[in-house]
Amino acid sequence: MRDYSITTIIIIIKFERILISIITMTEFTLTKTYDIHAIKASVASKAINKDECDKLISLYRAVNKNKTLTTTYAQKDKCGRYYPSGDNKSFADAYMWKHTRASLSLNELDIDAVNCAQTIFCALCEQAGLSVDYVRRAVDNREFFIDKLDINQADIDHHNKVNQNTADKRGIAKQFFSGILNNGGRNLWKTLDLTHDIVIKGSEVHELVKEIKRLKTSLLSFDKYADVKKQYGDKAIFHIITDAEANVTTDLIKIFQQNLIQVTSFIYDGFQVRCMDK
Repeated sequence: MRDYSITTIIIIIKFERILISIITMTEFTLTKTYDIHAIKASVASKAINKDECDKLISLYRAVNKNKTLTTTYAQKDKCGRYYPSGDNKSFADAYMWKHTRASLSLNELDIDAVNCAQTIFCALCEQAGLSVDYVRRAVDNREFFIDKLDINQADIDHHNKVNQNTADKRGIAKQFFSGILNNGGRNLWKTLDLTHDIVIKGSEVHELVKEIKRLKTSLLSFDKYADVKKQYGDKAIFHIITDAEANVTTDLIKIFQQNLIQVTSFIYDGFQVRCMDK
């Protein structure tokens, strides 16, 4: 038996863990158990539209015999965010309306990152030594900035009519801030099918938007991001953030599984676990 120093053993362990991560975590599978009666109740609900109803009927047929469904999650280009893939991807919780998902997850608990993208972005900027003010405030008190957006009922009605949606002000605001972070311009309100510019000039939100743009430019000027900037251009920040998000989330999934808590589904910056386990 060959002798190794403690330092060498630690290096070997770390290297082996890296190899395991590369081999196994560009793709993984999770199995969810369904309550057939819950699916039937959701189909009968008046709140479920036709498209959701058709999806639920297909889900019922898929799980009627064994009550379980296994979904594969894979990275595109082996980096960044994981997406449902394979034959069962259309049934994945990530692609399901949140209210429908909740009705089918009565024995599950959401492990969800709050304000995930903004938090990661803020952390990356602070680690890089960049001056952060409004972004840190938005991480600590997102509701304040949501409230300061000039979204009126006409905006909500128009957005929902065009998108056949049931979003409220908070949901639209979250889309807006995600869009700004992921390279949306000041005319993002048009992309969101709103009736007017929802950022009031000189407001805290206006200052936040300006700071995000400044920080994105500064962050991408660092050599460590040169390759991702070259490859993804305007979408570079999105890929940097979602790559960090994917690493954190899958590491957490491993920790839950190692502690014998069943992880049932993956939803980008979070996942669901069987709450009856522990």
